[in-house]
Amino acid sequence: MRVFVVLIITYLFLPTIGFGQGDSVRVLNEVEVVSSPWEKFVPAHKKYQSDSLTTQLVPYQSVSARLMYISPVHIRSYGVSGLTTISQRGFGGSRTKVLWNGMDLQSLSNGSMDIGQLPAFFFDNMALYSGGQSAVAGSAAIGGILDLEPLSAKPNFRNQSRIFLRAGSFESYSAGVKTSLSKGKHSGSVKLFYHQADNDYSFENTYKKGSPEQRMEHSGRQNGSVAADYLFRLSNPLSISAAYWGLYSDSELPSLASQSKLSEEEQEDTYHRGIVNFMVRKSNYDLDFSSGIDIQNILYRDGSTDLESKTKSFRWQNSASYAHYFEKFTLNLSAKGNREEVTFNNTGAPVKRRRLTGEVLGSVRYEPSSKAVITAGLNQTLVEGVKVPLTPSISGSFHLNRILLVKGEASRIFRVPTFNDLYWEGSGARGNPDLKPESGISGSVGTNLNVISNRKTSTTFSIDLYSATLNSQIIWSPAEDGAWTPQNLQKVWSRGVEMESLTKVDGNEVDFMIRLNYQLTRASLMEDSTIAEEYTGKQNQLFYTPEHVFGGNISAVYKAWTLAVFNQYSGKQFTTLDNNQRWVLDGWFLSDLNLSYTMKINDHALTFSGEVKNVFDTAYEVRRERIMPGRNYSFSINFLINH
Repeated sequence: MRVFVVLIITYLFLPTIGFGQGDSVRVLNEVEVVSSPWEKFVPAHKKYQSDSLTTQLVPYQSVSARLMYISPVHIRSYGVSGLTTISQRGFGGSRTKVLWNGMDLQSLSNGSMDIGQLPAFFFDNMALYSGGQSAVAGSAAIGGILDLEPLSAKPNFRNQSRIFLRAGSFESYSAGVKTSLSKGKHSGSVKLFYHQADNDYSFENTYKKGSPEQRMEHSGRQNGSVAADYLFRLSNPLSISAAYWGLYSDSELPSLASQSKLSEEEQEDTYHRGIVNFMVRKSNYDLDFSSGIDIQNILYRDGSTDLESKTKSFRWQNSASYAHYFEKFTLNLSAKGNREEVTFNNTGAPVKRRRLTGEVLGSVRYEPSSKAVITAGLNQTLVEGVKVPLTPSISGSFHLNRILLVKGEASRIFRVPTFNDLYWEGSGARGNPDLKPESGISGSVGTNLNVISNRKTSTTFSIDLYSATLNSQIIWSPAEDGAWTPQNLQKVWSRGVEMESLTKVDGNEVDFMIRLNYQLTRASLMEDSTIAEEYTGKQNQLFYTPEHVFGGNISAVYKAWTLAVFNQYSGKQFTTLDNNQRWVLDGWFLSDLNLSYTMKINDHALTFSGEVKNVFDTAYEVRRERIMPGRNYSFSINFLINH
């Protein structure tokens, strides 16, 4: 509790450091600001995006690690090589939408996306939007939206290359190359990334008698990605773009800490994604057509039982969008049509399931003055065999004066059952084709405060209050014959507060940047007909959902030197429905330290960087019996080449 009080005091008062500083300076640049549909038609959304300093200091991060640095999101991880997903505003990974160039990326089979495999190096414009907005983004946009690369992003083709090499503890190595070129009407980029780690760190095993010190075994991971983008400007209003992204990952899955037998489980993931987009940009309208394919192959093996499970999924996504700009109105009409297919191979013979899905979406944006924006949307999602409710939304933001903005939004939210939910067979479980979508209501109100005390200091502060209720949540439970099957059983209520502040100070010789964020989440199981009433109600917290998450980053730039400290705090997590203190996972506080030096070589730059992660060697678990690494080190070299 003392740690928590200190963090809150720090949060409230640290942004005021800059107010006493003297006059003007360089402001640390942000990455490119991109206007996405979520910002145009849901102006009340809370947005988190990386600054350029973080992007340049730690290019080797996974998307999950980057999100922990820039937002108060809770990352659910089954160990360093296990499945890693987002928990935003109390909802799990299958209830946060993940997009790339406008394409849905969540697994068709289970609805999740392992963001621990994804290289943040590929996604300079990545943004996380908090809050449910199914009326704009469709199914699964309940806790939030993770937009890895917005379709509306302006390609950053600067005739430039970036190269990094990194070596770290536990036989960890990473390398990445990013090259972009532009000439005349043609622009393009190529990105490569590779990472491998044995993850053989030592830890104190408190789940065994005497708490012996052990070394993590069978927890290695290697993964690689390649991506390419191309843009051809046919004329001033017309352009065609294409993008490809491939990923391979091979992960060893370690035993639980209490087990003595060495695990022989392993999982291979292979993804291929590609999209072609045709764009028309005129002064009074925009027109977009896109078509993309997403292929995912997952192979799970357990050598101890000779079990092998293969799941293949194929999704062909097509969309058309038209936006017309009037004097004070913007009208947007969109339509999507998808072919979805999953092949299961869990019972010895492959079983293929298919369905067609689609969306019809209308949105309007009204600006009665330069200080006010009001939007509304209506979405009808169509799924073969599943009836999805009509989904409306409304949102608005209002500048009360030059420094204060107030905002609010409300929307119906929903999630369509996955292929596993509907059609799974094998391993003592079966799907349920009679499931209906999860649905509910989400809303928030908030304010943004922009303060510029003088030309040397700027501070922004935001606070958002939110509430979301989700009905008919799908949960797997035993049927009468003992087989596990999914059912629409639960009602969940999540509510809380999000806060963020960003302060930039340009001193005479040293520039500072301070980013602080905090999320309070109260998530409760309100109804479940299969369990006792004492486990339901607003008094209990959902398991594996911390009530408090805090982040605090401080960086200082002095000439060619940069020092950055990244702090993260996650509160305790209950692991049982009755919130039994005996089985609670303690909260944890982590600090990472990064020091870098940059040499200018003509128009190029060479940066040497050293990093210490988990500076205080904190012992912690994100999931029970999944013990995370202690203090560890890395060194990297980054080379920027201007062609």
